[in-house]
Amino acid sequence: MSMLAVNDILIRIMLVFVGIVCVAGGLIFAKQSLDVAKNIFECVLFALLIFMTGLLMISWGFGGFPE
Repeated sequence: MSMLAVNDILIRIMLVFVGIVCVAGGLIFAKQSLDVAKNIFECVLFALLIFMTGLLMISWGFGGFPE
């Protein structure tokens, strides 16, 4: 197994883990912002942006980067 393949596997594993953290954090942030926020629209928008970034990282981790 070449060094490039090992690095690719490690990058994909890290992308999946960081994506899971972003998805969980985005959902928690969205839930908390719906409860007590003053600027609900901005908070939920930012939380969903974090959530979608996490989903993108997870999809890149499983499927690879686009060409």
